[in-house]
Amino acid sequence: VCMMSCTKEYDCNDSQISPVFVNYSDSEIDTLILRKYENNSNFQTLIDTLIITPRINSGNPIGNNGIYLSQNDSTTVLINFPLGIKVGYDWQLFIPATHKVIKISEILSERNHGKRSTGIFRIFSLDARPPCTNEIYSCKVDGRLIDFTGKKYYENYSIFISN
Repeated sequence: VCMMSCTKEYDCNDSQISPVFVNYSDSEIDTLILRKYENNSNFQTLIDTLIITPRINSGNPIGNNGIYLSQNDSTTVLINFPLGIKVGYDWQLFIPATHKVIKISEILSERNHGKRSTGIFRIFSLDARPPCTNEIYSCKVDGRLIDFTGKKYYENYSIFISN
């Protein structure tokens, strides 16, 4: 039985990739469709689909599965759903208003593990750090390599989509 010094290993959280829409009007990106595919299946094995829409409520930009943050000519969409664009899958982002499909694949990321104390005296543990987060090294967007080297998980892993 562990009382004070036992630890349990866990997988670190995966970072998300956020699309940034440049020179798109609000109406062009008010509906986005994110499709999750089995990794390396050439976008043939669909696993899940998520419709992302903003809901403006008294100035609140939190919508259905996404947060839209606009600045100048760009809008960043932060997907606030466990699905999110993460390592381990290939992704298609469809913009119905423009019929544009963006393919995101070959996401390369850390695969780290963290340790946390277990046992009844965990409350007194010095292991008070937050869960670890894996950094993303790179991905391909429509076959083009995007290098995230040097970014940290608390920065935004952004892919820019121009209209």
